[in-house]
Amino acid sequence: LQWTPSLFRPFIFGPYATLTPKVGLFNTLYGDTPKKEAAFLLQGRGDLELKSALYYQNSFFKHLVEPYAAYHYYTQPTSCASDHYIFDLRDGITKLHYLSFGINQSLYKKSILDESAHHLLSASLYSFAFFETKKVGQMIPRVYGSLSLYPCPTLKHSLDMGWNLLY
Repeated sequence: LQWTPSLFRPFIFGPYATLTPKVGLFNTLYGDTPKKEAAFLLQGRGDLELKSALYYQNSFFKHLVEPYAAYHYYTQPTSCASDHYIFDLRDGITKLHYLSFGINQSLYKKSILDESAHHLLSASLYSFAFFETKKVGQMIPRVYGSLSLYPCPTLKHSLDMGWNLLY
């Protein structure tokens, strides 16, 4: 049984930036554990996200650029990873803090017939910077990219890639 309440409040700074602090809990009740008893995991989380949306538009196209950065902090959980079963990544997270950052871009084309916008292309470049962890050999171990083409409204071609910076 999982429950993840959170509280956030966006602060809008003009038309160009939004800063959103967020606090929350990650609660999990395990009905069975390796010790054959129930266990309760409680973990706190704090986030601070800064994002923006910039665009250029003419009568035929709109180019949208969205840079972002977000700091994430997870507290030490109340239950050790060896005290319960690990079903997914959230079950094994211990104290962790990292920064996620990147840039998303989209290109839209205006239809001449009905003046609706059709998505033509989207591209993203992003990474994660980990702080105070020995399990990751470098602060920024990998950079990721994504490219999607939309030849028509019902078809999407995607390419996801990653670059390993550790070697």
